Amino acid sequence: MTAGGTAEQVLNAGALGYMPPEFANSSEPCPSLKSDVYAFGVIFLELLTGKSSGEIVSANRGAVDLTDWVVMLARENRANECFDRTALSTHDAESVSTGLEIMLQVALRCILPASERPDMRTIFEDLSSVVL
Repeated sequence: MTAGGTAEQVLNAGALGYMPPEFANSSEPCPSLKSDVYAFGVIFLELLTGKSSGEIVSANRGAVDLTDWVVMLARENRANECFDRTALSTHDAESVSTGLEIMLQVALRCILPASERPDMRTIFEDLSSVVL
C-alpha cells in the first residue's frame, strides 16, 4: 500500500531467495519453467525445514542461506538435521522420516543447476508416490 492508501504492484523477475543462481549471472534474467521449478524447490525446503529462504543459517563453516545449508547437510549425510522438528514428532515417526527424506531429495533436485533440473511433471509424479 502506498501512503495514499492505494495498492501498488511491483513486478520483477523474482523475489530474492527464490531466484535461481543463473539469474545472478544475467543482466536481464528471463523467467522460465526451470526458474519456476527452482522457486518451488525453495518453497518446498521452507516447508520441510521450517525456515525462511531469506533466513541466514549458522553452520559449521559460517553463515549460509537456506539452500546452501540443506545441500551441505545432505552432502555430509546429516540431512535429518534440517527437518522441522514438529514434523518428526508424530505417532509414526519412522514412516514420516522416510517420507520426509524422499521429499527432501525431490526438493534438492529442484534446486540443481538449470540443465539438470527436472520439469514439474516429474516433480509431481515423484511427490505423488510419497506415502506418509
